[in-house]
Amino acid sequence: MPRRRSGTPSRWLLPLPLFLALIGAPAFAQDSDSPVTRWENLIPQIRESLPRPCPDLNWEVKILDAAEIPSGGPSYAVVDYCDNAPSSDSVLIMQLQAGKPALARFRDAHKKLIDPAFLQAASVTEFADVRLTLDRTAILDFRQENDTHGLPLHCHVTAYVWNPATSTFDYNARRSREATHGECGE
Repeated sequence: MPRRRSGTPSRWLLPLPLFLALIGAPAFAQDSDSPVTRWENLIPQIRESLPRPCPDLNWEVKILDAAEIPSGGPSYAVVDYCDNAPSSDSVLIMQLQAGKPALARFRDAHKKLIDPAFLQAASVTEFADVRLTLDRTAILDFRQENDTHGLPLHCHVTAYVWNPATSTFDYNARRSREATHGECGE
C-alpha cells in the first residue's frame, strides 16, 4: 500500500460548517429550506427516536449532511448523536418516514439487514468518517488505522448504495473497491 504523508486523506476533510464551528468562526448562513436546515428543525424528534441512549450526559445531536436521495426522493441525514471518547463520535443515517425521523435501513452483501456502527474519529492512530457521496446515491464509511507516527497501516472504504426498490442502502463491492482505491491508493 502506498504511504501517505499525513494520516488524514485529503478528500475526507471536515465539512466547512463543522470545520468553522470547531475553530470558532461563524458558520455561513444556511438556506432556510435546505435539507440540512429542515433536519435541524427535527432535532427534538431525532433525540426521541434514537435507538440507544448516549452515555455522555451532555450529548447533542448535530446534522452533518442531508439530501434527498435521489434528488427529489426520500430525505436522509447524516446525524452525529453521541460523543464516545475524546476523539470519536457515533453517527447514524436517518430518513424521513411519514414526516418523522427514523433509522435508515442497511443491507450487507447477503442482503441481510444490518446496523452499521458508523463513527467520526480523528487521532494519530485512527481516522473514521461517514458521508453522502457527491452524487447523493451512496453512503461511504471510511476507516483508516495509523501507526503511532500517523502513517497509514490499513485503509478501507465501505460503500452502501441506495436501492429504491427496497428503500435500503445496500453494500456494493464494486463501489467499495473504487472508493478504497481512490481514497486509500490501494
